[in-house]
Amino acid sequence: MVRREPERGRPSAESGTPSALRWSLSACVLIGGLAYEAVLLSPLLAPYRFPTPYAVPIFDAPFALVGLGIAYLCLERHRVRQDVRSAALAAAMLLAGLLAVAHVVAQPDYPGSPGVRAGVAPYFFFLSYAAGLVGIGLASRYGSRRLALSDSARRLAALGVLVLAAALVLGVQRAEPLLPSLIMAPGRLTPFAIAVGGIVVGGAGVWALWGARRGALGQGHDPFTVLLCLAAVIWTLGLVGFLIAPFRYGVSWYVAGLARPVGAAMIFVALIREQARLYAEIEANLERLKETQAQLMQADKLAALGTLLSGMAHELNNPLSTILLSVQLAKQQARLPAGLRERLDVAEEECDRALRIVRNLLVLARRKPPERIRVDVDEIVRATLALEAPEFDLNRIRVTTALGAVPHIWADAHQLQQVLLNLFTNALHAMRTRPGGGELTVRSSRARGDVKIEVEDDGPGIPPDHLGRIFDPFFTTKSAGEGTGLGLSLSIGIVEGHGGRMTVENVPGRGARFTIYLPIGDGTETRETAPVSRPERDRRGRVLVVEDEVNLREAVVDVLASRGHRVEAVASGREAMARLENGRYDMIALDLRLPDADGRTVWEWLLARDPSAAGRVVFMTGDTMSPETQQFLDAAGRPVLAKPFTVDRLLGAVEAALDTPPAAVRA
Repeated sequence: MVRREPERGRPSAESGTPSALRWSLSACVLIGGLAYEAVLLSPLLAPYRFPTPYAVPIFDAPFALVGLGIAYLCLERHRVRQDVRSAALAAAMLLAGLLAVAHVVAQPDYPGSPGVRAGVAPYFFFLSYAAGLVGIGLASRYGSRRLALSDSARRLAALGVLVLAAALVLGVQRAEPLLPSLIMAPGRLTPFAIAVGGIVVGGAGVWALWGARRGALGQGHDPFTVLLCLAAVIWTLGLVGFLIAPFRYGVSWYVAGLARPVGAAMIFVALIREQARLYAEIEANLERLKETQAQLMQADKLAALGTLLSGMAHELNNPLSTILLSVQLAKQQARLPAGLRERLDVAEEECDRALRIVRNLLVLARRKPPERIRVDVDEIVRATLALEAPEFDLNRIRVTTALGAVPHIWADAHQLQQVLLNLFTNALHAMRTRPGGGELTVRSSRARGDVKIEVEDDGPGIPPDHLGRIFDPFFTTKSAGEGTGLGLSLSIGIVEGHGGRMTVENVPGRGARFTIYLPIGDGTETRETAPVSRPERDRRGRVLVVEDEVNLREAVVDVLASRGHRVEAVASGREAMARLENGRYDMIALDLRLPDADGRTVWEWLLARDPSAAGRVVFMTGDTMSPETQQFLDAAGRPVLAKPFTVDRLLGAVEAALDTPPAAVRA
C-alpha cells in the first residue's frame, strides 16, 4: 500500500517531541542534582552526621560484578561493530571493575583487619571512578570511529588491562607511603584527598559529559549516548556529594554507594536496548531478505516462463498470420453467402482475439512493450463490466462503482481490459458460493501522479499464507480444471509493463481488494496508430517473398497477386540470394528465420553486394521479443512486418516500399 512519508524540511510533531522530552529530562536531572548537593551543604542533616571513612565497599561488590559483565558484553559487541565505543567501554569497565575488587579487598571500613593499610583504598576508589568516566568519555566522543581488531587482538587487549590493573595495585602500595596521606583520624578524607579526588575524577566526569552532549542532546540523537551520559551524571553526583559530606550512614553515604552500581546498570541497559533494536533490525532485514528472495524467485519463474512463452508466441504467429490472411482474402470474394460471411467475420474476430492473447503473453514474458494510446480508464472499466454483466446477473452479484472522472492515461486499452477481466472473474469465482450473491465494488481515483483502480469483493478473502504467492505463475486456489494460475501473473505483468504496480490485501470484515496504480504519463510514450485504409493504387511491382512456412508463403503470394503484383516466392535464404543475384525486385519481403541462411545472413550479403537493393527490404518476423533480434532490426533501420499481420498491413508495407525511392543503405 502507499505509505505517506513526511515532507522533508518540515519537522513534524513526532520528530520534535523526543527532543523536547530529552531537554525536559536533562533539566530535571540537573535540578535534582543541584538540589541534592544543596541539601548536603545545609545544616539540615547535622544531627545525622557521623564520621565515616572515605569509601562504601559493600556497594562496590555489585558494581564490580556488573562492570566485569559489561566488559564482556562490550567485547562481544566489538566482534560485530569493530568500533571505538565497544573497545573503550570494554577496557574501561574491565579496569574499573578490577579496581573496585581491589577496593573491596582492602577493607578500609572494617576494624579487625590486620595487615591492611586503609590508606591505599582511596586510590583504588578514585581510580575506579576515573576509569569508568574516561571510558564513557571515549565512547561518547569517538564511538562511531572504526577500530578493527581480530579475536586474538581482543584477547591481548583484555590481558593488557589485567596487567595494567595489577600494575596500578602494586604501584599504589609502593607509592602510598611516599605521598601525602589521603585519610586522617578518625578515618575521614583529608582536604588533599578531597581536592585531588574532586579535581581528577570530577574533571573526568565533566570531560565525559561534555563529549556526550552532542549525541545526547543534539540533532544526532543517539539513545546509547543518552544512557552513557546518564550514567556519568549519576556517578558524578554521587562522588561530589560524598566529597562534600563524607559522613557514615548519611544521605551522601547511601547515594555514593548506590551511584556506582546504578550508573553501571544504565550502561547495561544501553547494551540490552541496543541488542533489542539490533534484533528488531535483523528481523526486519530477514523479512526484506525473504521479500527479495520471493521477488528473485518470481523473476526466475517469469524468466523461464518468458522463454517458453516467447517460443510459443513465435510458433503461433505463423499459423495465425496464415489464418488471418486467408480469412481476409476469402472475405474479399464476391457473392459469399450471408451465413458464410458471418462465420468468416467470427473467424476474423477470433484471430484478432488470439493475436491479443499472444501479445499479452509477450507482456508476461517482459519482452514486448504495450502499444499505448490515450485511453479513458473509466470507460475501460465500464466496458469491461458490461462484458461481465451477464455472469454477474446469473450469479446474483451486485456491482457498485465509484468512478472519479480520472485523467486519461497512456495505455494499451486491450491489455487493461484483460487485467480487469481477470480481476472480475476471480472476484466472481470467490463470491459464487456466497448465499444471496455478493457485491463487487470498483473505484477509480487520482493518487498523486497515478490513476488508482480498486477492485474489491465481499467473498471469503485470500488465505494469509497465499497472499505472498498470489501473483506467481501457475499458482491458483481454484479447483482442478477451473483455473490455470496465469491470470494474475499476466495481469501484474501488464501493469508493470505500463510502469505501474498492483497490490492485494484482505479487507477486514469483507473479502479481498486488488489495487492498481497506473502512471498518467506526459505524452512522450510511443504511440501505435490505428491502421489507415489506403486507396487503391495503379502501381504494381515485382515482389520477392522469402518465407519458409508453406501455408503462410502461399497466403502472402495470393494476397499480393490479387492486387496485381508480380510475385515470386522462395523458402530459403540460399534460394533468395540466387534469385537476387540474377534479378531485380521492387520490394523484398524477407523472413528472419530461415532453414539454411537466415534473413540476417541474406541482409548482410545484399548489403555488401547491392546497397540500393537492401533499401527495398521489408523484414517479416514473429521474433521481435529477443534482444538480439530487436538490436539487429534497429541497426538495419528497415520496416518490419511483425507477425501475425493483416492484409491491410501487408499491402501497406508493399505500397510504402513501392512509393519510396530506394536509397543505398550504408553498412
